[in-house]
Amino acid sequence: MVGQGGPARHGGFQEYVIPDNSSGEGWAIRFYPDIMQTELENAGQAPKYYWAPQQLRLAQFPDTGDYKFSHVHFAGVLTEDANVGVETELETVGGLLAFTTTSQPPPAVMQQAEAQLHERIRGNNDPLWRWSNQNRRPDITMVPINENRTTISSLAPDASPLRPDDGAGGGAAPRGERELITRRGIRHGRDLRSRERELGAWHVQLDGQGAGSTTGGENAYGGLLGMIPSELVWTALHGGATPFTVSQHLLIPMATPAATISIHGNWRQVYEHFSGQAKGSYLFFSAEISAEVENLRRSGALTVRVVVDTTVPNAAEIQKQMEEDKDLIVNQFLEAAKKTIFEPAAPDEKAAEAQSRPGPWSVGLAFKLVRKQIDLDLRYEEERIFKYNYPDTISSQLEGLRRRIKASPDEESKYFQRVILGNLGTKLRRIVRPVFGEEDPAARMVVEFGYPSTETTLAWKGTEFTRGGGPEQNWIPEWVQLRPGEAKAPPADWQPDVTYLRRSVFFDQSSATGRNLNNRTIVETDQMRLDPQGGTPTSEMAVDVRSNDGMLDVTLFLGAYLSASNERVEVEIRPHGKTIRGADRPTQRFMWNENDQSEPRRLRIYTGQPDYQPRFDYRVRCMVLAPLGKPGGQDWTGPWLTAVGGDVLTVTIPDPDGEGVTRRSLTKREARALRAGLDPAETAVDDGLPAQDGEAPAGAGAGTGTVGSNGNGNGRIPTGTDGSSTWPVSRPVREARRAPRATPPVSGYKL
Repeated sequence: MVGQGGPARHGGFQEYVIPDNSSGEGWAIRFYPDIMQTELENAGQAPKYYWAPQQLRLAQFPDTGDYKFSHVHFAGVLTEDANVGVETELETVGGLLAFTTTSQPPPAVMQQAEAQLHERIRGNNDPLWRWSNQNRRPDITMVPINENRTTISSLAPDASPLRPDDGAGGGAAPRGERELITRRGIRHGRDLRSRERELGAWHVQLDGQGAGSTTGGENAYGGLLGMIPSELVWTALHGGATPFTVSQHLLIPMATPAATISIHGNWRQVYEHFSGQAKGSYLFFSAEISAEVENLRRSGALTVRVVVDTTVPNAAEIQKQMEEDKDLIVNQFLEAAKKTIFEPAAPDEKAAEAQSRPGPWSVGLAFKLVRKQIDLDLRYEEERIFKYNYPDTISSQLEGLRRRIKASPDEESKYFQRVILGNLGTKLRRIVRPVFGEEDPAARMVVEFGYPSTETTLAWKGTEFTRGGGPEQNWIPEWVQLRPGEAKAPPADWQPDVTYLRRSVFFDQSSATGRNLNNRTIVETDQMRLDPQGGTPTSEMAVDVRSNDGMLDVTLFLGAYLSASNERVEVEIRPHGKTIRGADRPTQRFMWNENDQSEPRRLRIYTGQPDYQPRFDYRVRCMVLAPLGKPGGQDWTGPWLTAVGGDVLTVTIPDPDGEGVTRRSLTKREARALRAGLDPAETAVDDGLPAQDGEAPAGAGAGTGTVGSNGNGNGRIPTGTDGSSTWPVSRPVREARRAPRATPPVSGYKL
């Protein structure tokens, strides 16, 4: 039985281009005959042929036909406030490219190519391309590949593609070439947070180059692109043409017919020729040796002769092809030269030389010129079937994807994505600031935030602020924002950017900021919860905590001019609603006279009820005192009106004859209280004098709950019927009553 000798290049080849309906591209497939074809036929065996890939294509998934290609263009402005792991701010833009190529045509394409080959060789008389025994189907397999080195053309300026290394060990590219790929990209050994780690605008680093499949399988590539190459890839594949080329540099073992190769020369002359070309270095790459062998042949210092067995079909043509086959001749020359003037270079020596020398000499083996035995004649002669590595390069621009997107734009989303960075590492942040007013009775504030987790419904964290903690005190709680479906049993209608807020304000009921009757603060409870137990959902980043929620705040200005000292104006305020304990809120009264009429009056009630509506009723009372010892005096009171707190209220004097106005004369006791600078409604004040005609006894009508109505005159904080605190209190009543007072003049009034 005749064995197979291997593919023969010198017998010619057959190439067919087969259309591929799945991609719209054509596949070029080349066939070579086996060198032992004649012997196989004479032995009655099936003819042997080899197919060699001539093109690369994007690989496809067998079940869907989709290409194995993905381009993600990303951009992001990442900040410390919004993203986990970022200090201050980071801007980045670039692309992530991944694709897989194959040189293996689809089965349907191979069937068509083999059918065309059958038609070509059926009944043919060419001994290498003949199929005589129709009972024996031709045996067709892929050519053997000794080496496959893959490269991708550069997408960056002033850079070269990663070139293959023909070293015996299939090692990595020389250090100089590896640095070429990364010099615009990430610098190694630096802090990840440094700006030097960011992608350069022209950065290109695609892994997968180098050693590739030798069985016609797939080769995968992937890596990072800077902003400009990423946009070029995106734009080109959506329109014009693919912006890069993928190549495979193959070494295919080819066989020659039975032939005699003789190489004659003088080793000293050859050695001196290479020494003259060394230029300071005695390291030669295979590409340089090939060029110098041609120079030696042209100068006559080296003679090469090939004799092919004349019994071989087309012997003369094959002989001419073999003589012109540089790779065949150089292979045989090196076999002899390694015994005399060359020895393989060490890997580190080769890498260093490749880095320092210009030109494409890093491709192939490297040999060091040495002086062994040069005083000999070069006589190489051998007769046999020679096998040598035939270099063949196939490449492609991967046009199939561009054509598919152009024909079916709706498929674009399968292969291209634009991503705004930060969504997977989003930081959820809240900035909490307490607001303590200058006269605020709040002593401290407690703030809590709850956020769902992967382990519990809500995980709470909190802090406390105290008065006097400084104007810069704040709290910044942070979380990694969850995505929908990651939280364990979150509250209903929860969204990933929602947190749950609980705030409590604690008041100091015993504190006082002064004893001014014109500026009163009432605290009805020692604690106010601003939010329900489950928290208030919020997506706001900035949160201020204040104690004025549920507060009635009224500022009063007198809207008339008091022209005499015997004129008084009183405003009576009746707050709406009940206290947190269910009691009615006490009525508050404010009074103006000629001396303090320009000063505003203010009432603040801290209800401890966050949902309290700050409304109140008020009415205005006007009084004109009669001269001392004279009966009467004027007194009229307007109707009750309703107003809303939180704004300035100008007190308007009611018309004495207006609708709803009540008129009467002042009693002697009321007149005396007014002359003493006291509220005439304070009937509980014990002035130490017996009641006069028509007056009620001292203490009658007590219990209004107003400021100064404690009845003891000792200046202590009065307490309302619900236990709430009121301050500041009035001056000690007895001192106010006993102080000397001037008799007011008799005059008219201009209220």
